[in-house]
Amino acid sequence: MNISTLNQTEGLLKETAAALYFSTPTCSVCHSLKPHVKELLSTAFPKIAFYEVNIPDAPEISGHFTVFTAPTLIIFFEGKEYKRFTRAFGVLEVRQALERPYELLFS
Repeated sequence: MNISTLNQTEGLLKETAAALYFSTPTCSVCHSLKPHVKELLSTAFPKIAFYEVNIPDAPEISGHFTVFTAPTLIIFFEGKEYKRFTRAFGVLEVRQALERPYELLFS
């Protein structure tokens, strides 16, 4: 789901677990990494809701979360930022960072 207003994020982050994926239309890394991140979350961490933010379309969201580069993935647990991945990160790194807190929160 794409998010375009800051008001939308307030409601979404009240969920138990959420992920915001920030990207730009001209970022080739963003476009190649996004499907892998979505697949990881949907298969290994299905209770984490995935949301996309197009930085040029939603500069107020990027500013609110101090996102200055793309891609950026921010993981929230119980409304609080847990982990931020920026620019050079891989799916394995995301998986390793989420396994333990996800297990503790949802088991």
